[in-house]
Amino acid sequence: MNNLTVSLKKVLSSKTNFLLKNKVFLVFAFILLFTSNFLLAQNVGDYGSIGSGDWVVNTNWGVWNGSSYVNDGTYPGQNSGSYDVYIQDGHTIDLSTNIPESFNALFIGDGSGTTATLDIQRNSELKLDFFIITGNGIVNWDGNYTLTLPAETVILIENGGQITSDHPCSASKRIVLGNDIFSVCSPNAGNDEISFQDLVDNGGNI
Repeated sequence: MNNLTVSLKKVLSSKTNFLLKNKVFLVFAFILLFTSNFLLAQNVGDYGSIGSGDWVVNTNWGVWNGSSYVNDGTYPGQNSGSYDVYIQDGHTIDLSTNIPESFNALFIGDGSGTTATLDIQRNSELKLDFFIITGNGIVNWDGNYTLTLPAETVILIENGGQITSDHPCSASKRIVLGNDIFSVCSPNAGNDEISFQDLVDNGGNI
């Protein structure tokens, strides 16, 4: 683990208003993040998937103790905190409800090589600061559902990260930031929303 990785981890764990509102700083952090290829070490207290299944089934999750993920009977977002959440490669986590409490960041993929997937199966909400799709991460829409994130959420998508959906692609599959529709699978003519593909091509929303 290099110094850049350690420094970047500290950046992403910060929850100050400056981080969320200062555009120059965000662009700089964005560049650093992509340069590091998302090789971010876990901190004690971070959550990681230990299997596939529904988000709120606590046996699908473990908490990092410094050497491994150990199940503690909770799921991420059950209790609030400044921890990060990792959907590990090879796992699919189904999101089908509003997760009640806030945390710092969600990483879809851990960089080990195989695919990691967040599957949107119902209208759902996450309360976080960073939503990060790594180069082997996929967010998939199973139907015409809305994923709601806080208004100032930073979305980062590494080269190779994907947003997919079942067919047909439509404006009813959407990402809402705060109270505003931000991105949809296929925008209607004349609307301001960007498409999922444009969001991927742009590397996120910063």
